[in-house]
Amino acid sequence: MDEPRRKMAGGRVSARGISLTSALIANITLLTAVIAILCASLIALWGAQDIHSRESERLVDTARIIARQISLDLDERYRDTRTVRDLFERELADATIQQKREVLERMRAAHAYFSWLGVASANGQIELGTETLLEGDSVAQRDWFEGALNSPAFFGNLHPAKLLEQHIRNPDGAPLRLLDIALPLRNADGQAMGVLAGHLNWRMIEDAVRDGIETSPDAPPLAAAVVSADGVILYDTQGATGEARALLKQLPLGQMIEATWPSERQTSLLVAAPLPLGHVFTGLDWRIVLRESAPAVRASITRMTWRIVGVCALVGLVFSLLGLLAVRTITRPLQALVGQISRFGETEVLPETSVSDRILEVRDLQTSFLGMAARVRAQKALLRETQIEIVRTLGRAAEYRDDETGQHVSRMSLCCAHLGRLAGMDDKDVDMLRVASQMHDIGKIGIPDHVLLKPGRFDSEERAIMERHPEIGARILSGMDTPFTVLARTIALTHHEKWDGSGYPNRLAGRDIPLEGRIVAVCDVFDALLSDRPYKQGWPLDKVVASMREQSGHHFDPRLLALLLSHLDEFVRIREKFRDEFRDPQFRGA
Repeated sequence: MDEPRRKMAGGRVSARGISLTSALIANITLLTAVIAILCASLIALWGAQDIHSRESERLVDTARIIARQISLDLDERYRDTRTVRDLFERELADATIQQKREVLERMRAAHAYFSWLGVASANGQIELGTETLLEGDSVAQRDWFEGALNSPAFFGNLHPAKLLEQHIRNPDGAPLRLLDIALPLRNADGQAMGVLAGHLNWRMIEDAVRDGIETSPDAPPLAAAVVSADGVILYDTQGATGEARALLKQLPLGQMIEATWPSERQTSLLVAAPLPLGHVFTGLDWRIVLRESAPAVRASITRMTWRIVGVCALVGLVFSLLGLLAVRTITRPLQALVGQISRFGETEVLPETSVSDRILEVRDLQTSFLGMAARVRAQKALLRETQIEIVRTLGRAAEYRDDETGQHVSRMSLCCAHLGRLAGMDDKDVDMLRVASQMHDIGKIGIPDHVLLKPGRFDSEERAIMERHPEIGARILSGMDTPFTVLARTIALTHHEKWDGSGYPNRLAGRDIPLEGRIVAVCDVFDALLSDRPYKQGWPLDKVVASMREQSGHHFDPRLLALLLSHLDEFVRIREKFRDEFRDPQFRGA
C-alpha cells in the first residue's frame, strides 16, 4: 500500500473511532437515564414499604399509649378507693355515719370520674352512699359485692347507670355508663365486715381514648375502640357497635393487618394492644384496637410513588437531552478535524485555512505542552529538585481536568503560604507548603470523567467515588519519603477532613488533623467558592465570608479562619493577581 493510501486509511480509522465515541457517549447518556428511572422505581418501592412500616409503628405506639393511659387512670382510681378503705378500717372505724358520709362526699367531689361511692354491710345492704343515693338498697346479688368479699379487689361490670341515671348525668348529656370497683372492709381480726364500692363514669375511658388518637393536622385521622375479652365492642370513636370476636382471633397483639371493622364498608389497617394492669382485678381483660383507612394509606403511597417516578423521569429526560446536545457539540469540531486530516492524508496539502485558526483545541494542546515544558525547566533551575517539578506538573494536570485555566491551584497555594505565615510557620515550611499544597487534588487523576466533570450535584454513588480522591492522591505520592513528598501526601490525604470530625476519608477531628491539612482546607474552599466552575457560578465575597464564618468550628479550624478573615483584603489581592481569565505563561502558552 502506497503512502497516500495509508494516510487515507488512517483518516478513515480515525473517523470511525470518533463516530464510535460519539455513539458510545450517546448510549451511556441514554443508559444513565434508564438507570435513573429504574432507581426511581426502586426508591418508590422502598418508600411505599417505609410508609407502611411507619404507619404500623404509629398505630402500635398509639394503641400502647392509650392502653397505658387507661391502665394508669384505673390504677389511680384504685389507689383513691384504697385510701378511703384504709381510712374506714383505721381512723374512721369508730366514726359516726355522718362523718363517714362526709369523707365519701369529699372523695367523689375531688375526683370527677367517681359517679358514686358507698359502703355495703356484710349482708349486702348499702349503709352509706354519696348524696344518700341507694342507701337501704340490697346489693347482695351483685357481682362486685361477691367479688370484693372473696378477693382483694374487684374491677369490672361495665353497665348502664339504671339506678343513678335520674340523679347523675354526664355534662354533655351522653348516656351514663359505669364501671364497678369494690374493695373489702375488714376489722382488726381480718374478717370482712363490709364492702367499699364505687361507680366510675365510663367517660374516663372515652376521654383517654379520644386524647390518645389526636394527631397533628397533616397526619391521617385514626379511629379507636375498646373491646372486651369476648369480643364485644365496649366503645368506638366512630360509633361502631356489635362484636369482633372473629376479628380479634386473626389480629396478633402488636402487629398490623388489613380487615373490615364491624359497621364499616371500607377495609382498615388494624392493630391491637392489651390493657396492662398494675394490680390483679377480676372481670377486666380489654383490648385497645386502633384502625386507619387502608384506601387512604394506599392513596398516599400512590401519590408519593408517582411524584418520585415523575420527577426522576423528568430529570432523566432533561439530562438525556442535554447529553445528546453535548455529544453534538463535541463531535462537530472533531468531525471537522477528521475531514481536514483525511484531505491532508489524500493530497498532502494543508487546508486553505490554517490549522491554528480552525482547530483551536490542537493549538491549545500544542501551546499547553510547550508552556508546561518551559515551566518544568524554569522550576528545575529554581527549585533544583526534579521531583518537585514533576509533582507540581502533575498537580496542574489534575486541576486542568475540572478547571480550564488551572489558576485555582496557583491562587490557593499562595493563599496557603500566606495563611501559614500568619499562623507562625517559618519561611522554609511556608515555601514547602506553597509548593506541596498544589498537589492537594492530585487524586482527581483517578476519578472518572463522568463523575469529575458532571455539571451538577453528585448522587450518593458519585459522591462516594469523588470522596476517594484523597486516598488516591496519597497512593500516587507514596513510595518517596522525602520531606516534601511526605508533606504533599499528608495534604492530599487530609485536606477534606473537617474540624468537627465529619470530613473524609478518615473522620479526623480538631488538632488530630495536621496543621497543613487544616490550612489547605480553609484556602481551598475560600478560592473554590469565589471561582466559576462548569457546574456553578462564583459566589460574591460577602456570601463566601458569611458561609465560611458559619462553618467555623465545624468545617474549619476557628483560629485559622479568624486569621484569614482578619486579613481578608490581602487574600483578595492574591486572588485578583491570578484571576481565571489570566493565563499564566509558565503553565499555558502565551
